[in-house]
This record gives sequence, C-alpha cells and structure tokens, in this order.
Amino acid sequence: MISPLELCALESMGGVETLSGDECSDVRSVREVAILDAEPLTGAYDAFHQGDAVFTSLGFSGGDPRSVDSALERLFERNITCVFIKDTFPYDPHERVLQASRKRKIPLFRYSSGLLEQIITEARDLIALAEQEDKTEQELRTLVNGLYREEIAREFSRITGLTGDRVQALMLAVSEGDRLTLSALCSHVSEQLKTTYRPEDFRVIRFDGNALILLALAQGQQPLDEERARALIAGFGSRAYAGCSEALPAGDVALTLQEAAGCLSSAAERGRSALGWRSLGPDAFSVACRSSLLMQSACESGLARLRAWDCDNHGDLEQSMRAYVAAGGRTEDAASLLSQHPNSMRNRLARARSVLSLAQATDKEFFAYLAMLFL
Repeated sequence: MISPLELCALESMGGVETLSGDECSDVRSVREVAILDAEPLTGAYDAFHQGDAVFTSLGFSGGDPRSVDSALERLFERNITCVFIKDTFPYDPHERVLQASRKRKIPLFRYSSGLLEQIITEARDLIALAEQEDKTEQELRTLVNGLYREEIAREFSRITGLTGDRVQALMLAVSEGDRLTLSALCSHVSEQLKTTYRPEDFRVIRFDGNALILLALAQGQQPLDEERARALIAGFGSRAYAGCSEALPAGDVALTLQEAAGCLSSAAERGRSALGWRSLGPDAFSVACRSSLLMQSACESGLARLRAWDCDNHGDLEQSMRAYVAAGGRTEDAASLLSQHPNSMRNRLARARSVLSLAQATDKEFFAYLAMLFL
C-alpha cells in the first residue's frame, strides 16, 4: 500500500502544496491512478473508484473555478483517495469544497511542475512495487506458521529468491514512523548493502511498519554485526534503531524474524542504536516470553496462583516476590525495598514456595522460577 504522501514525493512532480486533508495524507491507500482531463459527459463520474488518486490539469473547466468546484465535489462523492490539481491557472477551492474534503478525509493537493505522463508512470510503478511488497509480506507471514523446516526453506527461497546455507534478519526502524521515511530507509540500506553483498543475496522490504533486511549467507560468509547495523542507519538520526538476528538455517527463518523484532524493541527501550541477539543477555528471555504463547501461559500460571492466594488471604505475595526478584534474590535487600523486617520476608518466601509447589526446590531453582514469572 502507498499513501498520497508518497505520491507527493515523486521525483517527476514538484511544488506540491496541500490545500486540504493534511492529517490523512499518510493513512489513505492509493490503489490506482486516474486522470480527469475532460468532465464526463454523463456527469456520473463512474470512471472513478475508491482507491484512485486523481490527477487533473483542469483542461475541462475553461478557466471557470465554479466548474472545478463542481467536479471536485462529484469526485469526492466517489470516495476516491486523493486529488492532485495542476496549477494551470489560479484556482482556490470554494469553502464548501474544502469542507467536503475534510468531511470525507480525501486530501486535496496542488502541484506546480511535472509532465503528467511521467508522473503517472512513476506513480503506477510505485503502486506495483508496493503491491509486490504487500504480497511478499503476506507470504512470509503464511510461511512461518505451521510448516516443516524443509518446506519452510523451499518456500522461503521461492518467495524471496534468496538461496544460501543460512539466513539472517535485520529489523530497522526510525522514530518518525511514516512510510515516506521508511521508503527512504529501504532505498538507503539497499545501496549500502550492494557494497558488500551481491543484489541476489539480500532483500529489503517493508514489514510490520519497519524495514526488514533478509540476508542469505553462503558457507563461511559472516553475518552483519551490530557495528555494521549502526552504519546502515547512521544517516537517519539518533532515534533510528536496528535489531540483528543470528544467522540460522533457512528452515528457521521464523526464528530470525522473532529475534530481529525482539532486538529492535530492546534497542529502542535501551536507547541503543543497534542490538544483536547475543547481546541481549537476560532480555532475550523477555523477548521469548512475548513471542511465545506457551511461555506467556506458563508465566501467567504461576502469577495466577500468587494472586489467588493474595485475594483469599488479603496478602501481598506477588508484590513481595517481585521485590525479591528485583533484589537479585537477596532477602535483606528485598525486605528493605518493602520496608519490612527480614524475618517477615523469609516467612513470605516460605509461603510462596508452598503456594507454587516448590517447597523442595533449591534457592537457585526457586529464584530462577520467580525471575521467569516476572519477565
């Protein structure tokens, strides 16, 4: 999907001015490009459809602004995506036209330069590219659900055209979050990667609102590290982030996507420009918990038992065990955090062991289990 804002950035078009609807320029979806160069004789405007970005040089109007106002109102009734008006002659939309634009959330633009034929060609090329990216993203989502590893490897190669012994995923994000910046990021990293890898060995696509690099590595070829990831995003400001997966067999591509997404999230939380999976340390378990319904269920099961006891006994076992984990398993420090006597904390630890059926567990086992609960 592309937005009207991305059409505004076409190389062939210049001097773009937003007349109305700036707030929805980045959220509307453009599916096709249409031209209004002669007002439909029927007056029905049936040639225009939802999803159209309509370009007009106002040739049908004879320079009469009332004719343009009327045509725009009829276009808005067709629930098109946006309108681009060439500044062929001075024209300011009537207030009722601007109101209709705002009411229907259909942006209205004026542009001052650009050959219409070239604009249309570039716009349709951009739409086709976005459709291909959307298809690839959907196929990747289907790919990572429920196939055997051998099938995943074959399908991954078919979908992406990538071959290699191993696959690495890098997820990149910029703080602005708009598709125009994301598109620029994808183009930038593609050019950077060409200095090290062959074009047939990597793909850069938009995925989950971020930029995704899929890199196929031959035997002995080194994956991208955090330093190289930082270099890839260096030109996009201090609030650009990268997450790097391990290099794994193609049958484990789902795991590389989860690792890269988890590293990206942790990088943003820590204020680090780039993080790799092996640099996460304990945070890797938090990522695994967020990514796995089974791990989430296992953690929730233990927490539910603590909460049930607290509810039945007006206690605070959950809060106490959270403090115990925060204190690194040191009873005195946990008691200090809760402003309690250490003996009170020891009593709560013994009660929690009983509630969690861990009376026979060692101190290390007990602490490790609690640490997992509070991921």
